[in-house]
Amino acid sequence: MNYIRCKCYNPFKCRYFFVDVEGFLADNIFIDNKLRVSFNGDYAHPNYKGFRIVDCSFPRWKEKKFLMCLDKLNNKAILSGFTNYTKTSEELIKFIMNGTKNDK
Repeated sequence: MNYIRCKCYNPFKCRYFFVDVEGFLADNIFIDNKLRVSFNGDYAHPNYKGFRIVDCSFPRWKEKKFLMCLDKLNNKAILSGFTNYTKTSEELIKFIMNGTKNDK
């Protein structure tokens, strides 16, 4: 899994964190699928060079299309030479989930 859904207080929006790579491969996938995404920031972890955690939001009724795009991102990242993308994204998502548990 290369994403985590977050609480969004706007009833018409969804908010997600997902793992991308430097060069932001997801951008072109979103464009190709005509999905407008608002980016709220991206973050790097010092132990995972070349990877970014991206914070984004989009209309709630586009959630299925967004998840389809993230599935394509997984394949595109691996084909682009990031052979450890699946493992690294799972580790980063676990890191985010553990961090949010400690913040409460």
